[in-house]
Amino acid sequence: MAFFDRDDLKSRFLENSEFKNYLELEPHIREAAQAFVSAHYSVTLGILERYRSDFFVDIFLSPHVEILYKEIRQKALVQAFFPYSSIELSTLSSLFMTPSRELSTEIVQLIEEGKIKARLDSQKNVKCFCKIVSHVPGSRSATRWPAVVSL
Repeated sequence: MAFFDRDDLKSRFLENSEFKNYLELEPHIREAAQAFVSAHYSVTLGILERYRSDFFVDIFLSPHVEILYKEIRQKALVQAFFPYSSIELSTLSSLFMTPSRELSTEIVQLIEEGKIKARLDSQKNVKCFCKIVSHVPGSRSATRWPAVVSL
């Protein structure tokens, strides 16, 4: 999930007849992958969180669990942005079941790392970001929404 886009994950992981035998042994992984492919990111992240302690027990997987979780979450955030030219932070917050303040910090980090080409539109002296506007080639970049959202 961390390194494939949704189409690759579906074809190489979920629909692969050779890999299905392994998925039958770990149905929660299959369920998480299906949710990821269907863009139900909160379901995916919830399933992975429930089994986090199991992953730490695996001697081969345990050193990589935190990195994988971070990459999967970032991948989900990036893919959640993809179809939109603009999206409200509150919408993403409910989609990822994360408080707006935490989510805005993650999004700023992704923007700074160049993983998301977007800008956060906020009013000065307001502690909540109002809208997220991604730059889509050929779209109007002058679009702005003045809004004040209180926490």
